[in-house]
Amino acid sequence: MKTDKEIAKATANAFSWDNAVPEENLFVKVEYGQIYLSGEVDWFYQKEAAKNAVENLLSVKNLINTIDVKHKEDSNKTTEKITKTLERLANIDSKNINISMDGNIVTLNGSVRTISEKDEIQKVAYFTQGVKEVINELQVNYHPIFFK
Repeated sequence: MKTDKEIAKATANAFSWDNAVPEENLFVKVEYGQIYLSGEVDWFYQKEAAKNAVENLLSVKNLINTIDVKHKEDSNKTTEKITKTLERLANIDSKNINISMDGNIVTLNGSVRTISEKDEIQKVAYFTQGVKEVINELQVNYHPIFFK
């Protein structure tokens, strides 16, 4: 069983080995084997990278990730970025998708053709700068194709 001090050191090492983790903006506290992550990042993937870097360290009992994603732009610009990215993707039909924002939380509504398309759209939203959370309410309208 590792001590809290050893877990904290292992956390710092894990962060330093992962270039997706902006360690200078993060704070770590370890208490009774529980890691508390806090601070601010620019991108959601950085928050996830910090969590992924430490969640399976030896002797970690729990992880509380309260890292915040900064929201730098207004909602219209962020929504526009997501829409333009979706329009560039050949495998996504973006005309039936509605995107709305409240702060840095994106809500996706509308219909898609497949579950993989639904997942891809969610990833695009998450990987847009300033997005903290995505509420994916997209409906899959499956139309079976019958071959004769």
